[in-house]
Amino acid sequence: MSSYILTGYFTPDTYVGTDTGTPAIQEPTEYEGTVTAGTTTTVTTSNTNVNDVEIVGTTEVVIVRPDGTAETATVTGISNSTISIGGIFTTTPTTNDSVVLKVYTSAAIISSLQTAAPSAVIELFEIHLIQAIHGQDNIWRFHSGSSLNANGEIYWRSNGYTRFPIQADGFSYESKQMPRPTLQVSNIFGTITSLMQTVNGTTANNDLCGAKFYRIRTLAKYLDANNFLGGVNPFGTPDPNAEFPREIFTITRKISENRDMVTFELASALDLANCKIPKRVCTRVLFPALGTLK
Repeated sequence: MSSYILTGYFTPDTYVGTDTGTPAIQEPTEYEGTVTAGTTTTVTTSNTNVNDVEIVGTTEVVIVRPDGTAETATVTGISNSTISIGGIFTTTPTTNDSVVLKVYTSAAIISSLQTAAPSAVIELFEIHLIQAIHGQDNIWRFHSGSSLNANGEIYWRSNGYTRFPIQADGFSYESKQMPRPTLQVSNIFGTITSLMQTVNGTTANNDLCGAKFYRIRTLAKYLDANNFLGGVNPFGTPDPNAEFPREIFTITRKISENRDMVTFELASALDLANCKIPKRVCTRVLFPALGTLK
């Protein structure tokens, strides 16, 4: 089949919590909103961005009530902003409550990065089109590295990621500002121009705006076995749940287009129009010093 892959990188400031709920260096990735409906086993949130969260490893939901009490539950699924839990809430979530979805990094990733010689970090990308905007809901999966597969694909969680000339940068947080990454994609065969012409048939001058962009990172030791010769990963044991929290952005505009390259600007969910923060109700349960400082 293939042997190893390899390009990728990591920066220390991207470490987050472990899947046991114990923070490693930073807090887990959070999605905050308010409750719009609830039962003893589900909660529906006003934050539609939770629809982009894929349950990998441990994900928790925290309900914070007006009286300051809070309840945490493990998430088992998300559909149309409705979060299902493993178990039941002791008190049914209501529209007066706040909701926080916490996504933790796999403990396997954290422990591997703390070794003397961690495995290579593999960077993968996905573009998710939206039926209502683009006339299709296709998912485009690709990577900018290399492999010894004849077709250059990398397999992760049984999905194939096609080798494609691409450069994405600007993901780091600097000066307390939200990142606005740029995505440069090869257009040498007119592939991206053709795709934009197709979606523009549904929404004029759309140019892929509104599409979701996913940045996925894992380690070579956790890649699917069929990436390697003999179907055996020489770096470790494949683990489909071992990955960093997925970074989700939205394509906000096309910066430039020519026969060689198309460049897009990306924005995070909190950096879009009409999105306001903070969305969480400040209570002494989460902030014990609230109201006590003079």
